[in-house]
Amino acid sequence: GNESSEYGDDIELINAASFGRIGGQVRVDTRFGDTDIALVNATITPSLETESSGSTAGDGNFLMSDLPPGTYTLTIEHPGYQTQIINNVVITAGSQTALGVIRLVPIILMRNGFE
Repeated sequence: GNESSEYGDDIELINAASFGRIGGQVRVDTRFGDTDIALVNATITPSLETESSGSTAGDGNFLMSDLPPGTYTLTIEHPGYQTQIINNVVITAGSQTALGVIRLVPIILMRNGFE
């Protein structure tokens, strides 16, 4: 009886600390004179197909939890804005990776050749 009980406790501890989180904020790129606003409902997709996408809240912030440790490529998308790819995002078990502010360029600027 004791061995299985201890084993069960160990499994719970492993599960609680075996995942990491990614946090950040998505805003408009202001280099071309656009207003600095938060982008609501931007989609953040991790490279591992087993993980689901997240989206930004009203303040542009996002937090994705329960990600297995590893190195990810994140795709950040929002209608009307250039998709941004962030490579080599390292997720560590039991901690949060802070990406800070991610800025997306409006597509209208790309059409005008200001890429």
